[in-house]
Amino acid sequence: MQVKTITLMKVFFLFLFLTFTYASFGQIKIGGTVKQSDSSILSYVNVGIKLKSVGTVSNESGQFGVEIPKQFLKDTLTFSYVGFEELNVPIQSIVHSSIHVFVLKSKTTQLAEIVIKSKELKQRKIGTKSHNPFLWGTAQSKASNDIIEFAKFINIKNKVSRIQSVHIYLGGGVTIDSATFRINFYNVANGLPVDKIVDKNIIERMVIKKGWLTIDLTKEKIVLDQNFFVSFEFMPEQKFSKYGFSYGAQFGGNYVSRNSSLGNWEKGSGASLSAYVTLLQ
Repeated sequence: MQVKTITLMKVFFLFLFLTFTYASFGQIKIGGTVKQSDSSILSYVNVGIKLKSVGTVSNESGQFGVEIPKQFLKDTLTFSYVGFEELNVPIQSIVHSSIHVFVLKSKTTQLAEIVIKSKELKQRKIGTKSHNPFLWGTAQSKASNDIIEFAKFINIKNKVSRIQSVHIYLGGGVTIDSATFRINFYNVANGLPVDKIVDKNIIERMVIKKGWLTIDLTKEKIVLDQNFFVSFEFMPEQKFSKYGFSYGAQFGGNYVSRNSSLGNWEKGSGASLSAYVTLLQ
């Protein structure tokens, strides 16, 4: 019986600092800068065509560049960033009007407060807390300037839970010193991540080395009362010339990933990502 192993990260990072739009070789190249209403830049904004696996993410200067196949000319380019209203712009309008600046408006959301009853809370670790030394791999994004994101299902049995930290195992072949990534939390539908349920942009720059990588989230004061997916979204960087590291995994279960901003989530079986969440219940 052949067990399908988890295919993980191999991203060749290169940003296209484009300030122009043109079409050639069957591709429409769109680039510009993402800002908010006060003209300040927005870093790490997800940009792409929903569910089409065509996308990118803005860099630290708010700049982005994306190549779109001509068959998607009549589609819409979406800009998505937690805490801001989603911006949807027809691709034809961008091309014909030569739009280079894309402005997102902040949104006012009133999240329902989750109350933790005054009792002694117990620390729990939920997820895959082990790894098989012979089970690991790399994965590649759709484009060199796009994200790669892996999600782990966390079953808290719909109990009120205070998130303390998230953990992921990094395998061998580490070739970089550090990496930037975003931690996301999604609700669940049909076994896949759907909408973000934590209204925070949790972006961390972390030292990368083999072993368990732990991200402390106590300062974020995240409280959830429903089962969720936690994801590790790694950002592209110009200096990366080959994959920087690999993920560990364990036999059994499922794994969920996507290799494009706003793209389709894909689910595989036979292996599970070595990742877990530490929380209080």
